[in-house]
Amino acid sequence: MLEHDEKRGTKYFTGKYPSERLKYVDAKLKYSALGENIAHIDLLEDDIKATENLAEQLSKEFFGIWKKSKGHRQNMISKTFTHHAICILKTGTRFYAVSIFYSK
Repeated sequence: MLEHDEKRGTKYFTGKYPSERLKYVDAKLKYSALGENIAHIDLLEDDIKATENLAEQLSKEFFGIWKKSKGHRQNMISKTFTHHAICILKTGTRFYAVSIFYSK
C-alpha cells in the first residue's frame, strides 16, 4: 500500500520508512543524506499487453511526473546525493515507483 502523509512529511511504501527501504539496497549501508521520490501510474490492461517497451514507457512517465514536481525534481538534481536506487512494483494494473537518493 502506498500512502503519503503531508502533515508529518513521512512517506510510506508497504509500511516502511525511506531509511528502512534503503536497507533493501544494502543492509549495512551507512549514509549521510537520504531523499526519496514515490509515484504511481494506472494503466488499462489492454495498454499493458499492447506495449512492447513497457519498462521504457514507465521510466519516461515516472521521470516526467517527478520532473514536474518541485520537491521531486530537487531530489533528482541535488548535488547532495551521490547514489541512486530505483524499484518498480506492479499490482494489478497499477505500477508504483520508488526512487531513493543517498550519500555515503
